[in-house]
Amino acid sequence: MDNKKPLAILILPVLISWSVLSSAIALATAHPQAKPKSANKFKHDAQIKLIYDKAQDQTVVVLEPYPLAVDPANNFGYSELLMKAYFKYPGRTPREPETITFDFIWSGYDFRFEKRTKVTAKLDGQQVDLGEAERVAARGAPEGGEDQRLVLFVPYDLFTRIINTKSDRVELNMRGYFYFNKQTLEALRQVASRARP
Repeated sequence: MDNKKPLAILILPVLISWSVLSSAIALATAHPQAKPKSANKFKHDAQIKLIYDKAQDQTVVVLEPYPLAVDPANNFGYSELLMKAYFKYPGRTPREPETITFDFIWSGYDFRFEKRTKVTAKLDGQQVDLGEAERVAARGAPEGGEDQRLVLFVPYDLFTRIINTKSDRVELNMRGYFYFNKQTLEALRQVASRARP
């Protein structure tokens, strides 16, 4: 007795499998999956860190040093101004602090800040007093320049007023003109968001 099966019976499962696979490919092509949106929705490239200090039982929110725009007419020669901002709250539960601290780090030549420097901001057409920045450190920089650090404590309610400005730029005056541009303000708003539960 011949045990050989007809050729049609042997290839029928293969044809069915190929048909199912072809249908799946056609369906996937007709309805492609949506690509996930980019996780980085911000235009700035600032680094923001949240650090919990177990020994002190407090959380520190830090905007790492970020370059500020400098008015070319008032930059006192070759220079760079970096801004660091931070605040802290007890424990791990976010809450708004009383003040936010700004560190302004200046690298330049032939210019030295006073021990105390008055800082003002042009905010929505009004001149606002931000207080006095204190020079707390100075050290030598490469090629004979000098790095200086100014510390400014700003009440948090005034800080929120700055970041909620209607303008795309906030002008700062510290014996020269510097700017919080659109990207800087966006970074500071992200810092402020870490104070909300």
